[in-house]
Amino acid sequence: GSTVEGQELISDGHITASGNISASGTLQGNDLILSNAGGVSAEIQSTSGDSFIRFTDGGSHKFSIGFDNGDNTFAISTGSGLGNNQAFTIKNDGNIGIGTTAPPEKLTVEGNISASGHISSSGLYIESSAITDFIKLNSLGYSANPIKLIFEKSSTEQGIIEYNRNGDLEIYNSDGDGGVMIDGSTSAGGDLYVANSGNVGIG
Repeated sequence: GSTVEGQELISDGHITASGNISASGTLQGNDLILSNAGGVSAEIQSTSGDSFIRFTDGGSHKFSIGFDNGDNTFAISTGSGLGNNQAFTIKNDGNIGIGTTAPPEKLTVEGNISASGHISSSGLYIESSAITDFIKLNSLGYSANPIKLIFEKSSTEQGIIEYNRNGDLEIYNSDGDGGVMIDGSTSAGGDLYVANSGNVGIG
């Protein structure tokens, strides 16, 4: 083929190339289709700046996605570029951040998390650097519904801490022969024990 430098190439129809298409300026068109039965790739190159794709609607920059050279991260941002407005970040060590550009763990979320389903884990560890650390269970539904923290061994073997509709805090066991035990240490001696029958033992 031939090479034409320093000139514009304008076409009202399709442009087909069997090799690479290189441009130092702007490529404009309605659709960009890359097709190859053996596989296809698109490479965006830079040396010292960010490499990204910007999504624009009605002249307003909405989202950008690409490589942030300053942070050395892959990012999705809400705006015209990747700096200072990243919503989603993947570091080069694989850690993922939502609302943060420096996630120290596999998944780090800066802000609140909402889930309508279950959260499954082999262990749940909650850590906070705040002075008043807490776990809060908040019912946003009907005020008469109880709020429960359930420790489940099976569907019929549950230890439950419940704030009921009368404003009482209850601790109980749904197991037919189990009770509730409160210990001052890990000795499991039962400093305070409430049996399933309602009998109470101290010491």
